[in-house]
Amino acid sequence: DVSNNAIRINATDRLDNIPPNIEQFFAQNNQIFGSLPDSINDLSKLHQFDVSSNALTGSLPESLNNLPQLLQFDISSNALSGQLPNFAESFLSLQELDMSNQT
Repeated sequence: DVSNNAIRINATDRLDNIPPNIEQFFAQNNQIFGSLPDSINDLSKLHQFDVSSNALTGSLPESLNNLPQLLQFDISSNALSGQLPNFAESFLSLQELDMSNQT
């Protein structure tokens, strides 16, 4: 959990380094900018992913479809845009999805 630390990083460069066996990733209320990398799709054991209240831009990766254990996905309060990828069928266990407040 690296939430609320004023961390300023480029998501495209740094989130590629998340260990593939991680189950939770909390990085809300920082200054993470750029686009979510395609490597998010490699986190197949991920249960919770929260990067809300950052400065993410661009669209969600098209490859966002290999997260079968995902329960919570929060990307609210960023500046994401574009079409949603067709990933709903892959999120069979999803209980909470928040994509609100995109500026």
